[in-house]
Amino acid sequence: MALIQKLKHFIGGRIIKTALSVFLTALICNWLHIPAIFAIITAIVTIEPTASDSIQKGIIRFFASAIGAGYAILFLTWFGHTPFTYAFVTAATIMTCHKLRLEAGMLVATLTAVAMASLMEQLTITSFFIRLSTTTIGIVISTIVNLLILPPKYSTFITNNIHQLYKRTANVLEQRLLEIVHQRPQQKDTKLKYQLIIRQIEKTEQLCHYQKQEWKFHRYSKQEMRKYHYEHKKLAVLQQMLYHLANLVYLPFSKIFWDEKEKKHLLNIVEALVDGLNNCSFSFGERQKQLARELFDDFKDDLYNLKTHSPDTYEHIFSPKSIVIYEILSIYDLVEELRHIHLQEEKHQNLVVYQ
Repeated sequence: MALIQKLKHFIGGRIIKTALSVFLTALICNWLHIPAIFAIITAIVTIEPTASDSIQKGIIRFFASAIGAGYAILFLTWFGHTPFTYAFVTAATIMTCHKLRLEAGMLVATLTAVAMASLMEQLTITSFFIRLSTTTIGIVISTIVNLLILPPKYSTFITNNIHQLYKRTANVLEQRLLEIVHQRPQQKDTKLKYQLIIRQIEKTEQLCHYQKQEWKFHRYSKQEMRKYHYEHKKLAVLQQMLYHLANLVYLPFSKIFWDEKEKKHLLNIVEALVDGLNNCSFSFGERQKQLARELFDDFKDDLYNLKTHSPDTYEHIFSPKSIVIYEILSIYDLVEELRHIHLQEEKHQNLVVYQ
């Protein structure tokens, strides 16, 4: 086990588990004197990110493989070893798995069916059960290996991803606000950076799902669960922040008149937001809080001016300036919420250390 842990740093946990599954599967098939090819194919494609997925999908793959094996024998009986056999076996297996909602086992079933059609010579019920048993061995071995060997821990990846998200969000926010305040057209990489954040947050959300699923089969401490709880709350706040950032990123280019006072307020607030996100401190001084209040007053004034103008003054209910100020204040409020979560987490950590 110590050797496996050392190899994990150089090769990767999933590669090790796949290789080990293939080795054990082939070993058992050789011991039973049955063809190993079907079992090996199944073992390779059955390793999943979590033990829970391996068990759930393993059951589906068993029934799907039985369907594929059945079609292989049926079409071999009708057409023999011809190209029509492979085409019909593939089509029938995929269609049946789809109709029965066995999509998770579709690939294994199709590979098993095609491999059987190419290698099977004697069409007997014994051949059917031998091929199905080899597939079952691959499913069972890979599931056991995934459950017992190198259980994945996603918490560290989740935390690191969230810290990267803070910095990338801060970078896009700063870049976009400088474009808006200084009346510069949006750079191409501004939108690309934002889309990269979206992909990373989706990936991190998936890791959170994996970690929660993994804890169904492995022990975890209260500290690990609490850490996960706070990280997931931060991720939820970051998602809300991205909704507001999207409104700035996709804001159509238009000339917005900013007086020097408004520019100064905006740039100072954004500087504080960027600094808080980059340092994971999420803290604001009294000066920044006062600037936020003044910025809110500007927002109210802009809405008041909207009411006093004629209906044709703006194309939309909110002017571009109102939208920018509103989104900045919304992000400011969410950073304050992150600070509150951060303080709660630190409080619980200090209690654990004190106890």
